[in-house]
Amino acid sequence: MRSSREEFKEASITSPSPLKGERTSEQFDDVPLASYDDLRIDHITIAVPDSFIQSPPASLRKHFTIVPGNQSPTRSLAIYFRDGTYLNFEGRPALKHPEYVGWALTTAAGTRNDHQAMRNRLPGSYQVPVREILVSPGGTEVQWEALRPFYSSENLLPYWVHDSGPRSQRVRVNDAGITQHACGALGMETIKFCVKNEDEEQTRKRFAAVIGVEDEEWVAATPYPDNAALARTTISVRGIDEEYMQRDLMVEVILKAPENRVRVFGRLIGKSVAKGLVLF
Repeated sequence: MRSSREEFKEASITSPSPLKGERTSEQFDDVPLASYDDLRIDHITIAVPDSFIQSPPASLRKHFTIVPGNQSPTRSLAIYFRDGTYLNFEGRPALKHPEYVGWALTTAAGTRNDHQAMRNRLPGSYQVPVREILVSPGGTEVQWEALRPFYSSENLLPYWVHDSGPRSQRVRVNDAGITQHACGALGMETIKFCVKNEDEEQTRKRFAAVIGVEDEEWVAATPYPDNAALARTTISVRGIDEEYMQRDLMVEVILKAPENRVRVFGRLIGKSVAKGLVLF
């Protein structure tokens, strides 16, 4: 059995440190995952050129309130929604076009036990859990624990975020005006993962190992389920004929918004934000 430090080096994570006091994987064989009812959508990450961070497209600024992101005020941007979810834009110097990176889940009361149990269910798919730290503009130190998959061309498996303190310290949805958008967007209505037809069954099995659901679609709670109108996000997996696939994975996101505005900002975003990430 390798130590967590050795595994950490293999994972090539440079900034955060591995969690202390990890138990060996054998000690987690019987640890259950957090129940399906506890799942919460956290955010979707999109990698963008640095020029996007410095000056977001006018079409995006026209319809959304865009603020500095958590990673670095000069290297990331975010769009926060009233349901507690958000879009995270990370600057990458080498990129010429925006690219979908991944999606994150959290749970109502997640623990590092959940992280270790997850790694056991999909051996080789997830890295060692790490603790990440940032200092807010007001000087508050914010910590959370993260479990990331080893990314492939698919970027399909979710990564997991569990806050050490109030989530509002990391996700600033309570800041005045931050979730008010000209387009009327309130949150994430649906997230659809489109894969090749031959990959659909295997994709659902992998999701079942992670989430516990092998259905064609399922419903996860948002971080603030007390508001009935904003409480749920539908997630689905669909097989598509290869001739219609632009890449191995396409992700479609529909935002909660007044019905007459959905198509308007969707077309704009679909063209200006990211290949492989379509909002409509």
